[in-house]
Amino acid sequence: TNDTVYSTLNLSGCSSLKYINKYGTGTDMPYLRFLNLQGCASLEHANLQGASIQSLDFTDCPKMVYLDIRDNDMTKEAIDSMFASLPDWSVDDGFTPGGYMLSGNASGYSAYDKAAANAKNWWSIE
Repeated sequence: TNDTVYSTLNLSGCSSLKYINKYGTGTDMPYLRFLNLQGCASLEHANLQGASIQSLDFTDCPKMVYLDIRDNDMTKEAIDSMFASLPDWSVDDGFTPGGYMLSGNASGYSAYDKAAANAKNWWSIE
């Protein structure tokens, strides 16, 4: 098996993409490490549990409201960077605040900047 075949997936600019679902550690993309969703203007939900992801970018994803990245390989720095790239729901514009789940990211879960996520109105739903 070649570990690098699907290590990076660039979906940036896929403006019609609304949902991405990669659940569990199955054989479909077991070595996915880096996922770029930058510029996916319609993206609302990302379920990426158990995908071994180390880096995510949601820059210019203004509709993003739900994120499940439990059981991945994200560090504190990667989680903080991801939250920096997510839309800011702190302005009352009629949208529901963002919800996320990220337990199981052993090196980053206990150390990420939860206050920064909350300041953008992103809240843990675990």
